[in-house]
Parts: sequence; C-alpha cells; structure tokens
Amino acid sequence: MGFWTPGFCQFLTGVYLIVGLTWFNVFGNVAPLYMAGVAFTVYGIHWFAMAHRRYTGPSAAPDGWMAIAYLFASVLGANVFGKAADVPVMIIFIGLTWSISWKFARGWQGGTAAHGW
Repeated sequence: MGFWTPGFCQFLTGVYLIVGLTWFNVFGNVAPLYMAGVAFTVYGIHWFAMAHRRYTGPSAAPDGWMAIAYLFASVLGANVFGKAADVPVMIIFIGLTWSISWKFARGWQGGTAAHGW
C-alpha cells in the first residue's frame, strides 16, 4: 500500500476540489483553489507513476521526462499562490519546484530519481 494510498488520497482530494469548484460551486469563486485542485490531482498521479515504477523496477530515466510537466505545475503553483499573497503555500510550491528540479537532473543522469537523496 505504501505509495498507492497517498497517491489515491491526493488524486481524490484534487478531484473533490475540482468537482466542488466547477459543478457545484461549493467553495465560491476562489481562483487559487483551482490551482490547488489541479496540483493535488497531478501529484496524486505522480505518486501512482512512482509506485508503478518502483513495483516493476525499470530504469529511472523516464523520471527526467515526467519531471518536466511536474516542474511546470510547481512553478505555476508558486506563481499563482504568490499572486494570491498566500506565502506559506507559495513556499511549499517553491520546495516542490526544487524537489522536481532535482528529480529532473537525476533522471537525466540515469540515477534513482524517485529516491536518490
């Protein structure tokens, strides 16, 4: 269950936020919550992909390619929450940007990008 449960929980939270914002207007018109919903969904899928890669044991090189999209999502999240003046969440996205940049560099070097600390 190690990687599947957090990935599923993040994915479920993202879908919950997106559906609540778009279909039912439960949370009102709070623009940064759209980014939070997208980020939770995307990172939940990332956990699924990492879990599958660890389970099957292939090369870590594809993590370098996957990191490009997650790097974009992290930079976008830092930008959105920075403009919304939500500094604590912006700092989290800056940390995610650094982490994904590390995975990107390690994936191209053929290292173990998902757990190469």
